[in-house]
Amino acid sequence: MGLETYRRKRQFQITPEPRGGRGRRGHALRYVIQKHDASRLHYDFRLELDGVLKSWAVPKGPSADPADKRLAVEVEDHPLEYASFQGRIPAGQYGAGMVEIWDQGSWTPEGDPHAGLRDGSLTFELEGERLHGRWSLVRMSGRAAARARSPQWLLIKSREDPEPSRARKATVRKATLRVGATRSLPRFLEPQLATLVQEVPEGDDWLHELKYDGYRVQARLDHGRVTLRTRAGHDWTDHFPSVARDLERLEVEDALLDGEVAVLGPKGVTHFQLLQNAARSGGKGLFYFVFDLLHWNGRDLTSVALEQRKEALARLLGGTRASTIRYSDHVVGDGGRFLRAACEKGLEGIISKRRAGLYVSGRTREWVKGKCRPRQEFVIGGYTDPAGSRQAFGALLLGAYDGEGRLHCVGRVGTGFGAKTLRTLLTRLKRLTRKDAPFVNPPRGAGIHWVEPQLVVEVAFATWTEDRQLRQASFEGVREDKPAKEVTLERPVDRPASSRHDPSATSGGANGDLVAGVRLTHPTRLVWAPQRITKLNLARYVEAIAPSMLPHVTGRPLMILRCNQGVGAGRPCFVQKHPGGPRGGGQRAARDPSDASQHLAVADLAELVRLVQNGAVEIHAWGAPLRTIERPDRMIFDLDPHESVPWPRVIALAREVRDRLRALRLPAFVKTSGGKGLHLFVPLQARHAWDQVRTFANELAVEIAGASTGDVTLEIAKNRRAGKIFLDVLRNARGATCVVPYSPRARPGAAVSMPLPWTQLSEKTGPDAFTLESARDALRRADPWRDWERERARLPSLRTRRR
Repeated sequence: MGLETYRRKRQFQITPEPRGGRGRRGHALRYVIQKHDASRLHYDFRLELDGVLKSWAVPKGPSADPADKRLAVEVEDHPLEYASFQGRIPAGQYGAGMVEIWDQGSWTPEGDPHAGLRDGSLTFELEGERLHGRWSLVRMSGRAAARARSPQWLLIKSREDPEPSRARKATVRKATLRVGATRSLPRFLEPQLATLVQEVPEGDDWLHELKYDGYRVQARLDHGRVTLRTRAGHDWTDHFPSVARDLERLEVEDALLDGEVAVLGPKGVTHFQLLQNAARSGGKGLFYFVFDLLHWNGRDLTSVALEQRKEALARLLGGTRASTIRYSDHVVGDGGRFLRAACEKGLEGIISKRRAGLYVSGRTREWVKGKCRPRQEFVIGGYTDPAGSRQAFGALLLGAYDGEGRLHCVGRVGTGFGAKTLRTLLTRLKRLTRKDAPFVNPPRGAGIHWVEPQLVVEVAFATWTEDRQLRQASFEGVREDKPAKEVTLERPVDRPASSRHDPSATSGGANGDLVAGVRLTHPTRLVWAPQRITKLNLARYVEAIAPSMLPHVTGRPLMILRCNQGVGAGRPCFVQKHPGGPRGGGQRAARDPSDASQHLAVADLAELVRLVQNGAVEIHAWGAPLRTIERPDRMIFDLDPHESVPWPRVIALAREVRDRLRALRLPAFVKTSGGKGLHLFVPLQARHAWDQVRTFANELAVEIAGASTGDVTLEIAKNRRAGKIFLDVLRNARGATCVVPYSPRARPGAAVSMPLPWTQLSEKTGPDAFTLESARDALRRADPWRDWERERARLPSLRTRRR
């Protein structure tokens, strides 16, 4: 068909759609499904073939049910570049409306695809983020089809096995192999969390489990050795020795289990306070309720549907005689009735999960929770003096953090304490005494004592007042397993849609998908598939490290690397320097006074997260802020080694550059590149012109290269750098950029460009040693660049330096 029809229908000076040329085929044939909210919402199904995208409009979207045959209307071929297109087609243009990527991956035809299209029966395998397995496109015949203006097809999911039980097992095997049959056992996976909803889902797409009143625990079984970790990753094996002993008896080589440790009361109801008592007394009466299996005998199961993971879990636990290990069963459908039954028995509530859902770290709407009575965790920010016969203290002052890290007081709790708990808590609180209030809205009154916001407690309450204060709060216990900084207000959202009626129901829209006030679309889309890092994980990482990253980002021209399809082979990323992009808005434009051009910029955390929402993975910045755009405030040395250069030599060169700078009374800060080298940054007072900074850096680099043994080069051509380190000072030119501190890199492994103290730079710390997870953990301890502003220096004159 070619692209003539496609181009004839579009005005490319108006629409942001690609004009395209006939592309060249890569190693795998791509497919993409784009959700297109035009005059009528539909889904565009596109298959790469012969350098173009063969395309069909599917009004209701694809269905994984073989009995559900979906109409697919053949439309004009699209260019290959369209596979990465997202954005709004302007009004008045063909197909006006929003286009979003709903699914993407590779496809493999069975037999000759040209013959299949010609004969009206094309069968193929899909390997995508959402869709997998064998599918068919079958052209319709008959009078109605003959009268249609465009050829009409049916998109059908094939019945791959007539026996459902065998088909499920085959799907488990296939999905497991797809993510790596011999993948090593992870040390820990950030747990998947549930979003609080006002109403639990009702459809058969959901299964429902009891919500346990205990500690979330991930169990790692490695050839008889058991490690129990909290949701924050802390090792609590010693807290629950009876559970660890029973897990050791399981007949398994290695496994990663997810569940809840709880204590059953007299009526079979779990109680958090009973759990704390049991933990202090050596773990008697504890049970480990296991509801998920993430890894099993060398196989990664996080990419397998939940229902199949639970089938495997039931088989694993089926033969155990361990007294403390329990399989957490479930029911399918009837979520409302199940919740009512749980409440009538005095239980805390239920957890509802999509049966076909993958295991995705972080809070999503794939898992939702319904509660019988509101209960949440809060941070203690103070306490009041006791009154009357009360001992120890009167009430605890409670708070929760907002998206900008501010602690808001939400009320107090003065009931639910035993005498022993009062005494123990007061002892701990006195160790945390501080003079000022930790709240942004501190309550007033006499007899208040402020404390460092470190202790987390769980509180049950009746409802919220209009001014967002707790009513009828009752203390339930101290949460030793949750960091205070993770405590945010939990507000119920609307019931999630059933995927049977909305193919895009899994693409977000809950408060759990709200980061720094920015709502993420497709929060569960994988950015780094092997590491199971989603768009939501990336946004939360940016939010967590923002206090250290923003000073190097805000108010300066940016260049971002956008990877809308994720990071990996065959998934193209592209550079953006100017405002625009998907949805057309939400990006700040900053004017360059020298030529009136518009630069991409951000002013705060929300705008930085919005870049992530628009697909940004890497953030690069100019060496000068917009307010002094002609006078850079940093000088950069990029040490870029050839792959044959040993890492200790790169470290030695970095220290040599540092020492030469120090001899000139210039500070030097070091960070990993996140790729294969190191970056040295010199904080400057904004007093020097671009030419001065570039000339100074270049002369110093010439001296260093000249004094080397020949393994340091200033040669730009890569084919002349074999066995050498390229000492790059080109980033000191006007308009050049460098990846900012703490920015992720769009490379396999999810590495971060990580600032380091010089004492930590060693052979053990490689250029890509830090990932999103380890960088955030390291930053919690200390920011190695905290003295950046204080160290700003002036360059010595070239004449003075030559003396």
